Amino acid sequence: MEKVKAVLAGAGGYGKIYLEYMPEGPCADVELVAVVDPYLEKSPEAWEMVKQKQLPVYDSLEEFYQHQKADLAILATPLPMHKEQCITAMANGSHVLCEKPLVPVLQDIPELREAVKKYQKTLSVAFQWDYLPSVLRVKELYAGGELGRAVRMKSYISWPRTLKYYSRGWAARAKDARGNYILDSIVTNAVAHYVQVMLYILGDGTGHAEEIASGRGALYRANDIETYDTAALEMETVHGVKLYFYATHASNYKIDPMFVYEFEQAVVTMNAFDRGKQITIFYRDGRIEELENMGPDMGCVEKLESAVRSARTGKEGPCSIDASLSSLRLANGLLDYIPIREFDRSMVKFDEEQQVVFVPGLHLDLYRCYEQWKLPSELGIPYAVPETEFLLEGYDKFMGTLLK
Repeated sequence: MEKVKAVLAGAGGYGKIYLEYMPEGPCADVELVAVVDPYLEKSPEAWEMVKQKQLPVYDSLEEFYQHQKADLAILATPLPMHKEQCITAMANGSHVLCEKPLVPVLQDIPELREAVKKYQKTLSVAFQWDYLPSVLRVKELYAGGELGRAVRMKSYISWPRTLKYYSRGWAARAKDARGNYILDSIVTNAVAHYVQVMLYILGDGTGHAEEIASGRGALYRANDIETYDTAALEMETVHGVKLYFYATHASNYKIDPMFVYEFEQAVVTMNAFDRGKQITIFYRDGRIEELENMGPDMGCVEKLESAVRSARTGKEGPCSIDASLSSLRLANGLLDYIPIREFDRSMVKFDEEQQVVFVPGLHLDLYRCYEQWKLPSELGIPYAVPETEFLLEGYDKFMGTLLK
């Protein structure tokens, strides 16, 4: 069988992982034919890998398509470039795997839907947990009724982010220099998977995710950024399931993702403290089902393999536009409804060794909220502000009224 030919746009940052996968790595069914990255030489490791693979390098997708063709375009470029690059790739005959988030704002979606329809190509969104066998197993069990009705879910993560992380031109920015929305934040980027996976499991069918109806929450920032680095949220889906989400980058203590998903007939957990990356199902009748370990790549291989299958068959994989839409609606809605609060500067410290801005004890406060299914103000945490309510039913356009 002939290999699927792929072009990689954006190889110097996160995209470097794709260089490791093709073709010598776990995804041998795809042939990388070129790289698009005008700044590749600024990333010595990626540049060396490209030279070793003897790949041609182009400054733009348009330039690539003037010289070559690809069955699959992998987009690991900055967020503001996603929409136009998706359309360019599909117009030139390529199926697309686009890193998340797909686009900054809801009003970008209709144009992408039209391109998918017009060019008859698949557009896979790289919410990699949606492609994991263990997550697909939980979704299958829930859809089949074996877990019973969903009751409530919660997720927690404390991931320090350095000054270098925030020095990237678009990181935690609200708009670019031309006034185009970016809306990068902790919820849209680094920890977006852990909101998305809750919605995806609850979604009706493989390619769909549950929608959030309403909620309340608070957004904070300690770093000198335009959006926020800390979020505490209580949400309710359109089918009445309560979701709790706690996440911060303003910490100098790393705690990997953990969650508890409560159903009538089972509890699904992943606990970073004692089970690592193992999802376990504890059935109410005493059975225990330990699912396949996620491994170090956490779904990166699976999302690429799925995109390759989509390029062969023309069939959508687990996460397409529809499956990613509810996460985008939430991300936009948070910035339209909830004012961002700055931590008092007397509370904010700097870890010289890690090069991290942090609020001492913040990760513990959020973990206490996680343990008790509560929001910070409900536990009387001194710096907590009253949470703001938001409504997402019928919300289909980002307004930007709260942005400076």
